[in-house]
Amino acid sequence: MVLASFKEALSAGKILVGGYVQTQSPELVETMGYAEFDFVVLDTEHTAHGYESVIHQLRAAEVVGLHPLIRPPGQEPSLISRAFDLGATGVFVPIIDNAEQARNVVKAAKYHPYGQRGICVAVKPGQYGKAFGPNYFSRMNEKTCIIAMVESIAGCENVEEIMAVDGIDVVFIGPTDLSQSLGVPGEVDHPEVERYISRVADAAKKFSVPVGIHIYSVDEREELDHRIEQGFQLLTVMLDTALFYQACVRVLKAVRPQ
Repeated sequence: MVLASFKEALSAGKILVGGYVQTQSPELVETMGYAEFDFVVLDTEHTAHGYESVIHQLRAAEVVGLHPLIRPPGQEPSLISRAFDLGATGVFVPIIDNAEQARNVVKAAKYHPYGQRGICVAVKPGQYGKAFGPNYFSRMNEKTCIIAMVESIAGCENVEEIMAVDGIDVVFIGPTDLSQSLGVPGEVDHPEVERYISRVADAAKKFSVPVGIHIYSVDEREELDHRIEQGFQLLTVMLDTALFYQACVRVLKAVRPQ
């Protein structure tokens, strides 16, 4: 999958499924591609991930046709532009609370006339200089995919103005951090958390902006079906470290004497 088809799929209302990778393993990224996930989120916010290791995972994703997104540790322009210079096809930008922050992210991700992204064409997206030409900057602007993570009361209350920012392609709600903002940390199924999630879903229908969310359990269809019914298209359904832990527990339970 290439970026253009990713954005086109979202515009067409298709549901795309992916997960987070917190380890530094290119092999796990490849495995997700062979399993036919649509995208992977390389998490540099909550991990020891450096971009020196991310570059190898980006290449692994490319080999298996997996759409690679990077979650930077913050909103600093250099973190966002560097993610794209390395070859990420999109950024998962954390804790977007208002339209001003969203506009600043767009400015960091886009070239003129939409932004002020630092220019270096001798990078992977520019084929180290080979792809540079008259239409280079417009092509890069078109390919840039920006996912704004709404993870707080403020973000949810300002979600309509965030969605109205030109250049924001997807709004992704983070239920875990939202639960903390609401004073019920970790209670992702709390009624207040659900009320704010519904608010984001309703705004997405009004503004025709694709929305995403994390699915906490795929063992039962109830949560998944509910989110799809609400209109969520970009679904994260796994996290590599948690998945490995769960597998270890199941195996040990099966083999340890009772």
